[in-house]
Amino acid sequence: MKKDFFQCDGPSGTIEFESDGDNLYIRESDENEYLIPSNALRRIGYRNHPWIFRDNGVCFRLSITWLNNGRERKRDILLLHDRQANSDLILFLKSRYPDLCFIGPNEGEKEGLLSSSRVNHYRLYALGLAATLGIISAILIIQIIFLYLSLYTSQFVMVSNAGVFYRAGEILVIFALIPLISLIMIIRKKLMVVRTDHRGLIMQKVFVRKTLMWDELEPGCVSNVTSNVYTGLFCYNSDQANVLTVSSLVEVPLRIRTGKSIVLRMPADEAGMLYRELYYRGKVSLEEAKGVKAFP
Repeated sequence: MKKDFFQCDGPSGTIEFESDGDNLYIRESDENEYLIPSNALRRIGYRNHPWIFRDNGVCFRLSITWLNNGRERKRDILLLHDRQANSDLILFLKSRYPDLCFIGPNEGEKEGLLSSSRVNHYRLYALGLAATLGIISAILIIQIIFLYLSLYTSQFVMVSNAGVFYRAGEILVIFALIPLISLIMIIRKKLMVVRTDHRGLIMQKVFVRKTLMWDELEPGCVSNVTSNVYTGLFCYNSDQANVLTVSSLVEVPLRIRTGKSIVLRMPADEAGMLYRELYYRGKVSLEEAKGVKAFP
C-alpha cells in the first residue's frame, strides 16, 4: 500500500507525518509518536499562532482530535508558515479527510458558526491592560495584608486608632476589587472582547460598548502590526530593554454606513477566527480571509 510521508518544520524541530491509508502517524523531534487510526479521527483544525519566534518567524497550530479507548484526545502541533512540506501536508489532509478537516472552508463549520443560537467570542488585544490590572491588584492586596497584620502584631496600634485602620483596610479592599474584577472579566471573555451572533457584532471594552448589525458594517483593509513584550517594568524606555517575545497583531477596521468606523485590535489568531466567520457570512472574500491567515 502506498504511504504518504511529510517531513515538516516547526519551531521545536522536525515533525514527521505518515499515512498508510488506515492510520496516521505523527513523530515529533522528542521521539513522541502517535498512531491515529483513520476511523478514530474526529477533527483536524487550523489556527494562526499569535506569537512570533525570533529565528523562525510566524507559525500556525494544527489541532488533531481523535478517540482513544473511548476517550477524546487532542494534540496541538506548531508548524511554520511558508514551508513547502508543511503546505503539502495541508493539501494532503484536506484531500484525504475532507469531512473532518477544518483547515480550509468547511460547510460543517459554517453551519455551526452561523447557527441562530450560536454566540461566538473573540478576544481583543489586552495584554498591556491585563498586566497593569494584575500589578495594581497585587500591590493593593499586599498593602491590605500588611495593614491587617499590623493590627494584630504591632504594639503601636492602640484601641483609639484601630477603627481608622479597619476603615482604611475596607477602602483598600474596595479599590483592589475594581481592577481584580476587571481582570477576571477579561480572562472570562466578558470584557475586551468581540461577540457575534446571527444579528450582528458587539464590541465590549472598558467603559465602551458598541453594537453593529451585519447589514450596516463593512470590513476595511486590515493592518498587520507587532507588539514587543518586554521583561521588567517600563523597560521600553531603557537603552538596555530586553524583548521577551513579539506578538503578532491585526488591526481590523469596520466601516459603518453612517460614515464612522471603529478599529478592532486583535491577536493574530483571534483575528483569523473572526475572519473565518466574516467569510462564511459573505462579508469578506476568501483572499481577504487568507490575508489574515484565517485559512492557509
